[in-house]
Amino acid sequence: TGGKSGGFNTDFLNSVSFGNGSFLAAGNVAPGNPLLLTSPDGATWTAQTPARVTAERGRFVNGQHVLWTPNFTQNQSNFTTTLDGVHYNAVNGSAPLGVTDLTFGKGTYLALGIVQPNATPATSTDLQNWTLGSAAQIPFASTVAFLNNQFFEGGGANIASSPDGINWTPVYNLAATGGCLACCSL
Repeated sequence: TGGKSGGFNTDFLNSVSFGNGSFLAAGNVAPGNPLLLTSPDGATWTAQTPARVTAERGRFVNGQHVLWTPNFTQNQSNFTTTLDGVHYNAVNGSAPLGVTDLTFGKGTYLALGIVQPNATPATSTDLQNWTLGSAAQIPFASTVAFLNNQFFEGGGANIASSPDGINWTPVYNLAATGGCLACCSL
């Protein structure tokens, strides 16, 4: 739920990640107006105003916070990285899809996003050069994770797994087993 926290309107936050000793919350107040907050302890937050960063989502993957803003109209996402939430580096190039989630494993970034009208995975080794996969195996897939040496994509009560982020095996009806994607910390 949203509200005020430390004087910041948190109604606009889309993600929180933790790594390298810092929390990083990302969102946007309005298009082109990012809301980036950092915290050493999850209780005390500081607004960051890095120049030219328009990130509204983020994950801590591969030893760094990776931030992005999906552009679903143009089917692309640009990435920015930071180790500490204070110093930011824009990544040259963009993913050819509106990224909804990102994970890293086996030396590969796996992004799940929208290439209108389908959810689609894409892989990259450097966040710059991307290879689009085929449409996601899970209808309305919106989240990805790397767990137990496997990539996973999920949406609703369904998941699919992949050893490489390219070849997917559907696993349906997870809810019938009493499981949920949220319990996997996706």
